[in-house]
Amino acid sequence: SPPAPPAPPKVDTQGIEGGYLKGLRNDLDGYKQYPTGRQASLERPSGEVVVWLLVDRQGRVLD
Repeated sequence: SPPAPPAPPKVDTQGIEGGYLKGLRNDLDGYKQYPTGRQASLERPSGEVVVWLLVDRQGRVLD
């Protein structure tokens, strides 16, 4: 019988995903804006932001 085909190479999916998320966070950091000025100092606004993205298989943000 013919020899078994070689096993496919192992892919570090956690490393790839971690690198992608790090890059995405860095890109998003460029859009963050924090309140400034006296009114912001007095009011001390706070909150939580939720962002939803549609991403294709190549990692491009579609929407």
